Amino acid sequence: MRLETDRTVLSLLHERDAQAIADYYRTNAAHLDPWEPARPADFHGPRSWKARARKAQLDAREGRSLRLVARLKTGDEIIGVCNFTNVQRGPAQSAYLGYSIAAAYEGKGLMSEIVEAGCTYMLREAGLHRIQADCIPKNRQSAKLLERLGFRYIGRAEKYLQINGVWADHDLWERLAP
Repeated sequence: MRLETDRTVLSLLHERDAQAIADYYRTNAAHLDPWEPARPADFHGPRSWKARARKAQLDAREGRSLRLVARLKTGDEIIGVCNFTNVQRGPAQSAYLGYSIAAAYEGKGLMSEIVEAGCTYMLREAGLHRIQADCIPKNRQSAKLLERLGFRYIGRAEKYLQINGVWADHDLWERLAP
């Protein structure tokens, strides 16, 4: 699988990406940790990522999730991720969206390109009806991104997810197929 935007290429997470994705999370730990669940010490090691990449490939083949890594068209470094998880078929036809971008690339419009490409694929090609994204209320950048990309605010879930060891409220957003 390969999706292209003006400046980026998105591809399904693969075993060969293990070191690059480990580097992405290690380099961006201070930038990403405030928005992530607490993880065991070895979670972002290459061996752990290799195992998760194998599972991502299987889950994609079986339609359970789509875990994409993003690179600039001009480089090999992973600059962001765009994940569609908990894909539900049948009457729901929905998935959850998660995303992040490296600190060095924030504020350049790249996350918009990446997430839009992923959402367009999931809503048009994969046949989903609804994508839900959740963000911590104080993460205004994420909320602005979702709004810009056509997501609609649908409410707040109290103590929804455990982030960095603390149960955190989350704003819930949805985007429906055209």
